[in-house]
Amino acid sequence: MYQHKEQRNKFMGHIPPLLLEISRIGLGIAFFILALLDFATKPIIFEMMSKKNIPSPKLFFIGAIFWKTFSSIALIFNIFTVAAALLLSLYIFLANCVFNSFWLAPKSERYFQLVGFLTNIAISFGLLAVAAGYQFF
Repeated sequence: MYQHKEQRNKFMGHIPPLLLEISRIGLGIAFFILALLDFATKPIIFEMMSKKNIPSPKLFFIGAIFWKTFSSIALIFNIFTVAAALLLSLYIFLANCVFNSFWLAPKSERYFQLVGFLTNIAISFGLLAVAAGYQFF
């Protein structure tokens, strides 16, 4: 038990708890807003899903809204934080592979798809860092 506490203190000495809290809440708020914005951009999202030949787009849309909404609320209010961060990271990774598949994009779009892909991967890794930080508490 003592060794685990010592490891935690070493780790948290590198990442001050306040920064971890700010990251958790900031990511949660950002994804909650994105979930709300999905309703405003619903036609665009369905058009993108149609282009990607996604089966049952309504089901996937509703599932994505719930997934993002509940995960972001959990992050904001520090409820099941590790699970919420991991689930949101998984969602971003899966959606990113479908919607930012730069390897399939025409050459003229490849750069912008790659930038979007790498940005979302970075956010996904940030969520993994939040999950790792809260496992030590």
